[in-house]
Amino acid sequence: MRARRSRKKYFTGKGRIGHLEVDCITPEWQVRFHSGYKLDDNDIKDVLLLCDKFNLALPDEIAQNFNIDTNRLTLRRWRENDAEALYKYASDGRVSEMALWPRHTSVDMNREVIKDFFQPNPFTLAMVLKETNEPIGCIGLVPAGAEHYKPFANEREVGYWIGFPYWGKGLTSEALKSMIEFCRNNIRLDSLLITTDAANKASQRVAEKCGFINFTDYDNNGTPSKAFRLSLSSLVIRKVEDDKRDFIDLLLIGDESEDMIMRYLDRGSLYVSSIDNKDVAVIVTVENDNGSVEIKNLAVDAAFRRRGIGRRMLEYVENLYPDKKIILGTGETPSTLRFYQACGYRYSHRIPNFFTDNYPNPIVEEDVTLRDMVYLYKDFNKNDTEEHS
Repeated sequence: MRARRSRKKYFTGKGRIGHLEVDCITPEWQVRFHSGYKLDDNDIKDVLLLCDKFNLALPDEIAQNFNIDTNRLTLRRWRENDAEALYKYASDGRVSEMALWPRHTSVDMNREVIKDFFQPNPFTLAMVLKETNEPIGCIGLVPAGAEHYKPFANEREVGYWIGFPYWGKGLTSEALKSMIEFCRNNIRLDSLLITTDAANKASQRVAEKCGFINFTDYDNNGTPSKAFRLSLSSLVIRKVEDDKRDFIDLLLIGDESEDMIMRYLDRGSLYVSSIDNKDVAVIVTVENDNGSVEIKNLAVDAAFRRRGIGRRMLEYVENLYPDKKIILGTGETPSTLRFYQACGYRYSHRIPNFFTDNYPNPIVEEDVTLRDMVYLYKDFNKNDTEEHS
């Protein structure tokens, strides 16, 4: 009885293995299990990711020892006794004006900011000057969902500010470069986003000095703003002309029938994406007689999903055919339809009983038995919002 109660206590989380939902250890208990022994770097990475993903408090034993060192700075978690130092610099209107947040008005206010906003986010860090051991600025990842510009999948926005006496000394660039490496090696993000007031030339120079590229100017609630992006991924997409069948394992993720794949593979164009020389995704396109381009297969290795790779494959094809209508067919798997709709694809039409007529065995995904083929489209030559039957 004791064992059954313990299992019920720990295994109340839900996860997925392929399309199967399974009981698993809750995030809270996974964090608690990382305690009571000397944690190595991998343990710390796991806990940081869990706390960030599920908005959990970072355990004291990690928070107290979580540092990123640069030449002149230590980036560490904020502490309540940092309130006076924070007030010293955050009460300066020159800083708050450029950072677009209200000027801090008291030490008590700063103590609340640290407690309520800085400490709950495991990746909001004080920039501590080693020479004085004083926090002189802040750098970190904007909480997921609070970004100032919509991020890609597996992308986070990074923000920073530094006290006025330290402007122009290269300290913010030094901190940002270390933050970039931390995000690349520990959080395994594909890219980082930075947004600034269009008038904040200093922050823009920091972003550009660290390799960020200004990809759009936009309006942020009435404030002219700029958005910058830096790729952290080594994702490479290439066209495969020969030996297309060497990629059958990946192709079968997107289409369960090898016979169906062979009907379009030889006449189609196959593009393969790789990370660090490992092939992780495929997409196959066919140019139709009516001038449209049809995506016949899009598949991503399960170990590399939820990192924006599928979206990037779609964008790659869309850039290859900027003047073409792109169509694709899929089953009525809820998550798949949501993905394509989020990428801007709209309902076109359906072919009734396509899967039951063309596949020997029933295909069940997310508890849905696939029957009709649902066609979606994106047409860059039309501002078309209507649905087609």
